[in-house]
Amino acid sequence: MKQLKEHIKKVVSQLIAEEKYAAPQEISDALKMTLKLDPLVRYVDTLKAANTLPPSYEVRLLNGTSFMIYYEEFGLMVKIGTKDYYLNDAKDQCKKTIEKKKIIHMIIENYRIDNNNYSYFPEKLKCDSITLDIKLTS
Repeated sequence: MKQLKEHIKKVVSQLIAEEKYAAPQEISDALKMTLKLDPLVRYVDTLKAANTLPPSYEVRLLNGTSFMIYYEEFGLMVKIGTKDYYLNDAKDQCKKTIEKKKIIHMIIENYRIDNNNYSYFPEKLKCDSITLDIKLTS
């Protein structure tokens, strides 16, 4: 009986320690939209807040690899191994596909704010998420 009681205490304390919290929306959006890991359950094993400065999340994938997402002053940064990728910098995002071209203009064609499309940026609008459709010209 004593062993059963100890086992129950151990399991309950483990369950309390593993309490699940929803991922912040910006982290979830970055994983789904920018990194194309949608649906998350197919790719992500665990997402854990790390005790770092700047604040960050550790993302462990089902294939055994992991990476960190950091909150920077200007947006989110993903660190994979020794390389850093800034998710909010459109030029860096496009660099891989258009390396031999020089981007002269970035034209915002659409503002998607909380799943509503706008051809202009509405003033004094509070929102949870914003996405830009950008046209690049060289």
